[in-house]
Amino acid sequence: MNFEKLTKNKKIENLKICVYGNPGLEKSRYSMNGLKNAIVMDIDHGLSSVDNEDLSIHVVPTDPTDKMSTMNSYNKLMDYLKTDKNKFDTLVIDIFSKYSDILAKVFMDIDEASWGSMYSSNVEEKLNDLMALPMTVIVLFHEGTTEDNGRLKKSPMMVGSKVKDKVPGMFDVVLRAEVSQREEDQGRAILSWTSRDDIVAKNRLLGSLPEGVTHIGGASELQNIQDMINACIKG
Repeated sequence: MNFEKLTKNKKIENLKICVYGNPGLEKSRYSMNGLKNAIVMDIDHGLSSVDNEDLSIHVVPTDPTDKMSTMNSYNKLMDYLKTDKNKFDTLVIDIFSKYSDILAKVFMDIDEASWGSMYSSNVEEKLNDLMALPMTVIVLFHEGTTEDNGRLKKSPMMVGSKVKDKVPGMFDVVLRAEVSQREEDQGRAILSWTSRDDIVAKNRLLGSLPEGVTHIGGASELQNIQDMINACIKG
């Protein structure tokens, strides 16, 4: 029997990365700047903040006011990404919180009495499909709260608590957009993977990142998510 040696580079293939935070904290810019050969499901129209002229990004435009059109566009994209025809290295969903709201409204229209169970099973299936894709997946969320042993913690926001509470455990990396309190960052927005009593965050790449680096943005040597991935590859 042959065994494949696990290398440092192998560990960062097909990463699943969650980015969450309040509006205006540069989630889209930090997530998409530096990407090559990426496809973006633009539900929140966040591409206006992306400033890298060398981007190789293809966009699936949506109209959030047309629920069925947005659902159909999402389903068609996922069907394509599951096939051998998929030519992209990275998928970005901007922003899944809004998509979950669209799904909830669709199921409410179908059956107002039992929409919750239909929504929960459908949205969880959508998330599991994202986790199974053989590519890097970056999923953006607004910020909400979850309860952990009686304590409220800031976490990715979605309709429905049953699925929402499972979200952080699905991802390799969970980054929170926040205003840095570090003097050297000069009050700029950053993406932090530091968890605290009231904040959900994690990063399983820590052993491959430069020593002392704690976040993306501000004065950090990592200025976007692609920088973080590249730093791990160079290791």
